Amino acid sequence: MMSDLQLNISELPGPTFMYSGLSKDNVAAIQNKHLTASPLKFAQLSLLRMQLLLEEGVPQVIFPPHRRPDMQTLKSCGFTGDMHNTISRADKFSKGYLESLLAASSVWTANAATITPSADSEDGKVHITTANLSSHFHRSIEASQTHAKLARVFACDKFFSLHKPLPSHSSFSDEGAANHMRFRVPGENRGLNIFVYCNDPDSPEYNQGRQTLWASKAICQLHALSDTRVLLQKQSNEAISRGIFHNDIIAMNSHDLLVFHQNAYENHGSLIEKLTALGICCVEIKAEEFSLEHALKTYFFNSEFVTSKDGDLMMVMSKSCQYDAKVQAQLDRIKTAYNKEIKTMYVDLDDSLKNGGGPACLRLRVQLNHEQFAAIPSRFLLNQNKLDALQEVVMRFYRQSLSYEDVFTTTFQRSLQPVYAQLEQVLGWDLY
Repeated sequence: MMSDLQLNISELPGPTFMYSGLSKDNVAAIQNKHLTASPLKFAQLSLLRMQLLLEEGVPQVIFPPHRRPDMQTLKSCGFTGDMHNTISRADKFSKGYLESLLAASSVWTANAATITPSADSEDGKVHITTANLSSHFHRSIEASQTHAKLARVFACDKFFSLHKPLPSHSSFSDEGAANHMRFRVPGENRGLNIFVYCNDPDSPEYNQGRQTLWASKAICQLHALSDTRVLLQKQSNEAISRGIFHNDIIAMNSHDLLVFHQNAYENHGSLIEKLTALGICCVEIKAEEFSLEHALKTYFFNSEFVTSKDGDLMMVMSKSCQYDAKVQAQLDRIKTAYNKEIKTMYVDLDDSLKNGGGPACLRLRVQLNHEQFAAIPSRFLLNQNKLDALQEVVMRFYRQSLSYEDVFTTTFQRSLQPVYAQLEQVLGWDLY
């Protein structure tokens, strides 16, 4: 049966959203470390993006933000007592430790899991593996809550097979769908899955990047993918060393289109040859026309492909791309090469970009057929009433500005649990 719709899973930014610079390989996050953040502005812009996608007919599930600070992790390290004392003690222990426990980084749901459609698996099920995110502490503590949320959305075991995170070790470091691309073979139901990795634990050069070959291979086995439906592709060392920490910030794809930077991959000739032979349109962006630095500046390659309400392919792009001459020149090239209608939508995601995440980082895409989609509990699906209610909660509870010093105030600490409870109620979740 055809996988003929795309479900987007996004998350509302949490009220503790800050610029903590916790990922040392993330250029934007480091450059903007300790800027004063606006959780209110980021949440409002995220809701606007969801609104625009809803108007285009894109089905969406919205996760409530992970509760922060992560009290369970605090307790596991010996920090007990009320929130005020616990936070003060954790700050004395390590500022970076406390910042990690406050991080709202789960908003970038492209890292939540890897999902492959039923058309590609030998058992005919949609397979989901929750990412362990073991390369960075602040993200590794997301895995258990993310898995619990995915278990509720994909509860129907007739259609879905949800796998726990891989072993939480550097050899199995897994960053989810940000390093996975799926193409539909034209004229057929089956697809081709490309898993992009940075590190091979068996290689003497195993020293940089987040996604490992072991993790990608393990996911292929868990998802019952035959070798004929999988390609494993090494990301280039140059890209990794220049701050390209995920595939989805140097390449983007729809079901029949790949757009990639010239320096994205090691020895990409055979990859492009195979895709072209299958009828996939491949557009290579030359380094002399578009540098890796410009890719990080604009997050052009992190644009999001969706199907518009008219049935056309649509690129959802950051506003940083709208008036950029180099981006627009490459966009013209892509449209010419693809030779089909490509619409564009520009969204303001400045707050996300400052932390190293564009439109595609903010969604986990799931290819489903209509029977599988009907098995998703309707209470989790976004509608206009939920959007309006979320806007009210955000306006009531979220701060216009937030710095690290603010988290020690009693007023802020007391506001956290009520806002999480309100958001979970509006979104139909019963996590606690």
